[in-house]
Amino acid sequence: MFTRFPIALLLSLILATININGYGSIYHELNFSDGSLHKPLSNLNGFHKHGQTFLTWQNLSDTSIYYKMYRSENPITSSDNLEQAEYLGYTNGNSAKDYNLSTHDQTEVYLVIDSGSPPLSANKGLFVATTLATGNYYYAVTSIEDGIENNAVMPGVNSLLNPIIEVVAAPYPVYQQTRIINALTVDIYTTFMSMKYAIGQPLMNKAGFIALDFALHKNVTASDDYPLKMRFHPGGSDFLESISMADESEITICPEDNFPSGNTSGWWGANENFDIYDELNNQEPLTSGINYNFSQQRLTRIIEWAKQKFPVDSNRIYLEGNSFGAIGAFFYAMTYPESIAAVKLSSGSFNLAFDQDYNPYCSLNQNKPNRESGDRRLGTINSNLMTNLGYLTYDLLNGEWISHTFSEKNFPMIYSINGKYDTLIGWTEKPIYYDSINSNNIGGYYFYDGRNHAGENGTWGDNNFDYLRYRKNVSYPAFSNCTANEDYGNGHAGDGAAFGSINGFLDYKNDPEDEPSYWKVTLFLRDLVLKSGEIYEAPKSCEADVTPRGLQQFHPAEGDLLNWTVTYKGQIIQSGTITYNGGLVTIPDVIVYGDSVEVEIAFQTTSGGQIEIINNNVFVYPNPFSQELYIRCEMAAPGDCSLKVYDLDGRLIQVLMDGTYSQGIYQHTWIPSNESNGLYLIKFETANVSETKRAVFIK
Repeated sequence: MFTRFPIALLLSLILATININGYGSIYHELNFSDGSLHKPLSNLNGFHKHGQTFLTWQNLSDTSIYYKMYRSENPITSSDNLEQAEYLGYTNGNSAKDYNLSTHDQTEVYLVIDSGSPPLSANKGLFVATTLATGNYYYAVTSIEDGIENNAVMPGVNSLLNPIIEVVAAPYPVYQQTRIINALTVDIYTTFMSMKYAIGQPLMNKAGFIALDFALHKNVTASDDYPLKMRFHPGGSDFLESISMADESEITICPEDNFPSGNTSGWWGANENFDIYDELNNQEPLTSGINYNFSQQRLTRIIEWAKQKFPVDSNRIYLEGNSFGAIGAFFYAMTYPESIAAVKLSSGSFNLAFDQDYNPYCSLNQNKPNRESGDRRLGTINSNLMTNLGYLTYDLLNGEWISHTFSEKNFPMIYSINGKYDTLIGWTEKPIYYDSINSNNIGGYYFYDGRNHAGENGTWGDNNFDYLRYRKNVSYPAFSNCTANEDYGNGHAGDGAAFGSINGFLDYKNDPEDEPSYWKVTLFLRDLVLKSGEIYEAPKSCEADVTPRGLQQFHPAEGDLLNWTVTYKGQIIQSGTITYNGGLVTIPDVIVYGDSVEVEIAFQTTSGGQIEIINNNVFVYPNPFSQELYIRCEMAAPGDCSLKVYDLDGRLIQVLMDGTYSQGIYQHTWIPSNESNGLYLIKFETANVSETKRAVFIK
């Protein structure tokens, strides 16, 4: 039983313990000696900065106790007021702890909540709330022990006496400390992600907020704008292990993805019912609830903050990652492509909805560790729970589905290298994804070989792609269906080529000319470099579909006629006209030679003038030639056709085509037998066309 005190004595005790904190709030320090459930926490106070309110209190001694936070425009003076207040979520008994640095350092490290201030003490509780509407707000915090909430409210103890003035603003990360890592100066910041994201909406997670670190290294010397590179660490690693020397003058950010429980968000997020503090509460796959991509939202917030605070070139933002870091970078870029220029990936996955890899030990197969971890965080593939983005979870985590559904999005250039013997992440889903990027003209550079997950036994080197050349304000040619691609097989490691690439040989010179009336680019074929340093030679020519992506100035209207040409050494070798019906513009079967061709797309409006297109139905190469002559001709419509070789005296040397043919492109090779050096005529005739090309034969 509690001892009864005289009222005068009790009032004097209360008044004697009133303090004014450093933030202008009045609070009480009351100490109860009994260990009952209703023992109150104490010293609640708070301050507001950069769109967020930071609330601290004196924790109870038992660290297994959790705490709930409430917000209201009116004073919270009793437990009855809690029912009308806005519930913001809970936090645990170690909320002041910097879990990321503590895990990395193997010692207890505590959070700084105001840049330049000392870290919080171990016995402090912390909650961070994002302001959703400008105003004055009161807060109250309660405790939970063994699942039972102590909802007693004592103004000035666990409830603020005075409101906090709050203004809606973009939250800023909070600087923690500076370290030297790998001889580089690295600043460490913490983002405080509130799970209350909108007025009247549920929490993204029952934990009210999460504090996650990131490291920042600035390799800049002048006031120019620099590229921003975000590195995603792999599973089993942390944000400080991704620090390395910059490729050039750039700003590098390495975010953390590990929850306090030690699990990760998969660089995406989690279900609203997932416990980010205690993995023991996540033993079964989730079967209900909404999955929220709060980790992706956090990455967006970091990028936007960096663009405001540092000299960042907003058109040169790049992502890179390895293993599960590659998965995170890929799906972020596919979900939020608007600001990302290019992505570099290694040993990742393009489809987390795939669980049937040919290798039974693949960690993403059914009943394997990474699959089960994902099931506990997001639910199973079969449950396929809804997300806050309005799409099903395993649709958004399926690159093939994204490519088909959002093919017209302004995706960044993606470079990826994967192993056919990657038993951890798998191979079988890769050819399915490769098919989808070809059928949807997504483009990108994709390499594969016999490497395992760690990159051992690989064939390719890592210097076949300069992803820093890409900029968001410059268009680029996306290649698809390239005839020089090796056969990547059916998804089993033993099927198809041992190593190869998708679009690896194709490249372009300089930035495309992207004007209101036309788009032009120079294409060529490049040699590739193997891991051994050997050169893997490009073919002399190939064909590929070419799709302009990221267009800046060239924007035809529906109904416009688009005229396109392919020019080689001043000679138009291909041409055509298409009616623009919206969406992407793709020129099919473009012939690309090693020493370059020029592709141009121009348009004429249905009511305006016309751009002349030169008719060229026959192309010969090389010219002069010493051994064999490549001849290409195009039938614009089905019908009779002949293709014949004559000498200058009109003598027929060889018949290459003579008969009825369907519409299309035909290719032939003439190899002179006993012909002498000199000039020869290649004559192509149809019902509507008669065209002759000259070729010089020199033995």
